[in-house]
This record gives sequence, C-alpha cells and structure tokens, in this order.
Amino acid sequence: MSNSIGTVMTIKTNCSTTIRRLPAAIALAVAAIPGTAYSQALEEVIVTAQKRAESLMDVPLSVSAVSGDKMMEAGIRNLGDLTAYVPNFQKSETSIGNYLSIRGISSGINQGFEQSVVQYLDDVALGRSPLARAPFMDLARVEVLRGPQNVLFGKNSIGGALSLVTNKPTDEFEGSFMVEYEPEYNTVETQMVLSGGITNNLRGRLALRYLEDDGYFENNLTGDDEVGREETTMRGILAWDITDSLEAVLKVEVSEFDFNGRNDELTFSYPNSDPTSPFFGLTYAEAGGLLGAASGQDIGSDDGKQNYKRNTNNAENSNTDTNNITLAVNWDAEDFTLTSVTAYMDYDLEESVDSDASGFAVWTNNAEEEYTQFSQEIRLVSSGEGSFEWIAGLYYQDWDLDFNVRTPLPTTGFFSALGLLNPAVAVLADGTNWREFNGDSELYAGFAQGTWSFTDALRLTVGARYTYEDKNGYREMNFTRTSTGELDITQAATARAVFGIDYANLGEATGGVFPIHRLEDSRSEDFITPTAILEWDISDGTMLYGSVSSGAKAGGFDARGDSAAADEFEFEDESVLAWELGSKSRLADGRVEFNTAIFYSDYEDLQVSQFNGVVGFLVGNAAEATSQGIEIDGRWLITEGLTMTFAGAYLDFQFDEYDGACSAGTGLPAGSVCDYSGKANIFSPEWTANASLEYVTGLTSNIDFRGNLDLLYTDEQYVNVTLDDNIIQDSVTRVNARVALETENWTLALIGKNLTDEDIASFSTDTPLSGVLGTPSYTTYMERPRTIAVQAMYRF
Repeated sequence: MSNSIGTVMTIKTNCSTTIRRLPAAIALAVAAIPGTAYSQALEEVIVTAQKRAESLMDVPLSVSAVSGDKMMEAGIRNLGDLTAYVPNFQKSETSIGNYLSIRGISSGINQGFEQSVVQYLDDVALGRSPLARAPFMDLARVEVLRGPQNVLFGKNSIGGALSLVTNKPTDEFEGSFMVEYEPEYNTVETQMVLSGGITNNLRGRLALRYLEDDGYFENNLTGDDEVGREETTMRGILAWDITDSLEAVLKVEVSEFDFNGRNDELTFSYPNSDPTSPFFGLTYAEAGGLLGAASGQDIGSDDGKQNYKRNTNNAENSNTDTNNITLAVNWDAEDFTLTSVTAYMDYDLEESVDSDASGFAVWTNNAEEEYTQFSQEIRLVSSGEGSFEWIAGLYYQDWDLDFNVRTPLPTTGFFSALGLLNPAVAVLADGTNWREFNGDSELYAGFAQGTWSFTDALRLTVGARYTYEDKNGYREMNFTRTSTGELDITQAATARAVFGIDYANLGEATGGVFPIHRLEDSRSEDFITPTAILEWDISDGTMLYGSVSSGAKAGGFDARGDSAAADEFEFEDESVLAWELGSKSRLADGRVEFNTAIFYSDYEDLQVSQFNGVVGFLVGNAAEATSQGIEIDGRWLITEGLTMTFAGAYLDFQFDEYDGACSAGTGLPAGSVCDYSGKANIFSPEWTANASLEYVTGLTSNIDFRGNLDLLYTDEQYVNVTLDDNIIQDSVTRVNARVALETENWTLALIGKNLTDEDIASFSTDTPLSGVLGTPSYTTYMERPRTIAVQAMYRF
C-alpha cells in the first residue's frame, strides 16, 4: 500500500509506461526535460523507502509519502499535524514525553524507552521522544513506512519508520520567503531558503525558520494564554562534487524550541466514595476548593470540564536545544554506489511541569535531560541493472543519556491544609524528592538484502539484519529535607504511605544526603531479524506482493520508577512476527492509482509505562498483543486540474495477555493491577479515513487558482493508557481547506484548519495526587481549535 499526498519527484508518463526502480540521476534528468508530458496521467512519485530511488507504486510496502509542497500548503508544521493525513499513524504530546504510534504500536512515556516508531532524518535515526517535537522545515518529503522496518532501517523500528528527507542544494541560484499569520492565537511563522552554486563544484543551501504563538488555552489563575511557543531552526548544507563520481554533503542544523504553559486541563473526576473521608462525595476540583479555603490559598476556579481553561499556579516551561551534524559521502562506481553517513547529534532539555494540575503549590517537577549520539553507516547499493539487485551495509551507534528530576514540596498550601486533617502528612512539607538516571548504549549491526528477478514479472527479496547492543543503566532516588539536605526518616515513612514510594533499599548517608535507593545494572543482547518479500506483476499496471518479517526492540532500564526492587529496574526486549499482503494498481490509462494492504502482526513482550495515579509509574513488558487490519489508498485524476487523494484503514488491535495499572473507573486503589486482555491499545481507532481534493485552473495568463479541501475522519479511540471507558475520544471528522492565487514568483493563500471547530483530545492521564484525595481524575491534552491563517510566499 502506498499513499502519495502532494508531489515529491514526478515524471509524466502515459498508461503504457512502467518505470521500475529508476535511478535517481535518470529520474532527475527526465524530469528536467522541457515538454516531457504525455496524455493526462498521474505524476509518478519517486521515494527512497528501500534506500534507492524508485517509484512509490513499485515499493512492496505499506508506505505514505507527503511532499514538502503539501506540508507547506496545508500548514503541516510537525508530526502532530501530519497524523491527520496518514492512516494508522498518530503522534501525541504530553508534559513528559511524546507518543509516536503506527497500527497501535507505540512506546510508553519513560526516558529509558527508545521509540518503537523511529524518525530518520536523512538516514540518521532520531529514536528519542523529545526529538518528536522538532518542527518541519524545508523538507522534500516525509515517508511513513508502516509495519516493522527491520533490515534497511533497523534501529528499533519495530512498529514503523518515519523517513524525513531534506531539500538538497541546487546548481542554479534560487530562494523563497514565506510568512504565515493566524490572528486568533497570534501565530506568526516565517521561513526563508537560499540555494545555489558557490563554485563550479560546490553548492550550498541555507534554510531558516521562526515561529511564535501565544497559545489557545486560558489560565484562570494567572490570566495567561497557553501554551506559548517560540521555535527557531537554522540549517546549512554544502554539497561538494569532489570528482564526477564522488560527492560529499555536509549538513549542520541547530534548533531551539521553547514552550510556556501547557495544553492540558482537568476534564473528568470521579467523586470520593469513602464515607469516612472528609472529601466524601466531592470531585477533585471540589476537594481542592475545600483545601484552598482551609489554607487560605487562591487556587482558581476549575469546573473540571473540558473548555480550554486551566488552573495552574507555577510558571511551566520546556526548553529544548538540538544540534545535528551529518556528513554523507556518495561514490558512484560502475556497478554499485558506496554511501557513508557519519552523524553526531545532541539535545539539552530543561522543563518545569506543574504536575498536580491545580492552583495549589504542590507538585512541580523540574527536569533536565542531556543526550548525545554518534552513528556511522556504510552502505553498498547495486546499480539496479540485471536480474539481481542488492544492498549491504554496516551500522554503529553509541549514545549517552543523563536525566534528573527534582520535586520540591512547599511548606504551605496543599500539605499544610491536608495536615489539618491528617497531621502526619504535614511532615512532607519542606521536602524534596529527586531522581537521577544515567544510561548509555553501544550498538553494532550488519545488514544485507537482495532481490532476484526470476522473470520480468516475478521477484523475490530476501534480507536480514544482525544487531548486537550493550546497555548500562543507573538510577538513584532520594527524599531529603529541603532546608538541611538530610533525610528525615519520619518524612520518608509518611511519603511511602501517602505516595506508595518504595524505600526498601535505604543506604548509608552520603554527603548529608540519604539515598532512598540506588540501582545499577547492565545488559547485552543480539538479534537476527529477517524479511522475505515476493512480488508478482500480474499485468502492466498491477503488482501483487506478500511479505513476512520479524522485528525486535532492545530492552533497557526504567528511568522514572519509584521501586527499589532490582528486578523492576530492568525491562526486556520486545519482538514481532508480521505478515502483509498487498496490491498496487494503475488503472484508467494511468489516471487512477489504487492500493491495498492486509496485515497481521503478533507482538510479544511489548514495553509499556503507566502512571499509577499518584506520583509514580509502572514499567514493564505487556506480554502479547495482535495488530491486524486492512489499509487502502489511492489517487484519481478526475479531470485536468482536479485530483483526489484518498486513504482509509481498518485496525483491529487487542492485547492477548496484559496485566497493567487499573483505571480510575474500577474504583480500586491506585497502583492496583488489572487484566487488559481483549482490550484495544491507546491510539488504536478501528476506522480512519481521509480524502483530499485539489483543483488548479488558470485565471489569467500568469495567475492560477489553487484550491484544496481535506476531510479527515478518525473513529473513537482510547487516549489514556489505563483504557478508561469514560475517557474515550469520540469519532471526529476534521475539515481543512486552502485557497490560493499563484504566479511563477508569488503565492497568496488563506488556510483553514479544523474548520468545524471540533474538540479533539490527543492524550489523557491520571491527575497526579487526585488519588490521595480519593477523587480519581483525568487531565487531558487538547488539540488546537479552529484556525484561519493568511500565507504569503515569494520565490526567486
């Protein structure tokens, strides 16, 4: 299955022409020939999903490609915006991490996890959660590969891969400047690109992006608009033709994206059901009001309903700085191409989160995260001539992660008020809970894949990847007196009773700090992940394929846990065995493309993380799960100037065996374990579909009209990891539209997103500390309401 949204690299063809595995140089040459156009037919889309340039319709995978032009036109700024256009793919952002999900498979929120759906930027793996926040800029395309990508991408891509391809320097000088303004939330985005030759054999490209946004939530307590954003990205690329057959491309990218406030709010609360509790019959907001009155603290007015209003008193922020340096060297020999990709990247993240999600000064997590990564890939790709094609390579990666969280507990407010009802709790005031985690990894891999063409119509691809990885992990947790830096045993015992924190591994005092627990471990593992694909061209316009593959994702260590038990510090690897049957067809003299994919994936030992409703997380492996379904997509050139793109998916995901943290709706104490067998996973809607119409016509001799209409449907789905039926996001249909006037040099457009103003929850989690009051509650992250923006672009 393959869905193309917008133009990536195109070649006009007639219905009798079949372009298979076209080398990139030939594709570019043909595309550049003036007047290369035949009778009306869809434009051919060229992608590199299999590490060589080939037609999207010839890739035996379920893959969607979204062009840079489409992303610019539709206001697709990041992975979150992209989800509406790609079936069975979702991205959701939370206060402490990000979810990337394909066909219901994602990684939980924990700094010890690597992503099951991995981003690759110009062949460099970006497998950490904070990097999913990075904005899009000057991209040629994004390719979304569904299902395990275990050979050519390989690095933990057990659920799928997102291949982001940047625009490369051009020979001729060109440039563009774009500005977009949305008045409702005062959002301003600007982008500038300069590209061209510097000398006879040296080309350069410079891209700059800046975005500023006030936010679409109102904080009742502070009066601020949230979440405010400021994003700055700079990318420079130099391409040097060392010889006619040897090219080196150096890319340096620096980004800074900052957030102030959050896009979450209290949306649902169960009333306290304990007749002996002073909060009996009250919801979390009502119980908070009672404590606010007892402590004399203004905590704002929260009705506990979804209305884009929130009540937090601490100045929340998140600041991420990233650096990325990549050197790609390509040597075109007579029979093969040798590619070397050397990459260094790092990020620094500092954030402060008002984790109690209330106006009380209770629970503020101050976190810092530093990450560095080096990788080296060497890849050999055959020329594509003859009956046998092959790819082989070696891969090395090492990374190092430092993460810490400090949570000071104030001497006033919540604990002083709660202490009036339970004096033992008062000892928690003037305390600081803190965790430190250090992890590192060293990985070696080798891979090879070959395709045999038995006849012009029948091909077999066989490949495998061998991976060996060493990991080390260290975590220390302390609970100290803020004023003295020493642990008060009474304080620790009370914290254990109130919050369920495990202090079993008490050690000796060190420098005035008493370690609650200190855990250290290492692990190593290796995998062989094979794949086999059979392709059959049953006609000039239709290809059938079937594939079987296995995938694996390495285990690791829990960075956020509270338990001092050594056997709970480590989690194991996860694995999958996947089958896929598909077809790709060109119909109606090349005016219609229609593709299908039927998939079945059997996952074992899925890595999961669930918030326990108080202050901690449960991390482990979720035994077995099955993801199966059907995906369709296509394009239809209805008439000259009018094109439809469509896609749809049916997903049947269920846990076959899984004991996880119980939802608040069960009425069981926080941290209780429930059987989730037979239930769907988070972000697993049964049905998704989208349809886009694009109409282009000439208004005058040099001015064109371009109109786009997008209808985007998502079925109801769980958006919280404890799978509470009261927190299901209802089915929703979004409507986006764009109208534009264009000339060769400029574009003026009006862009509308979520025009029907749907309320859409992207994630929901148990409200921290609500369990302490016996009022289990949910805090929900909401997507942006309706926006209408003006966009202007000048090209030269």
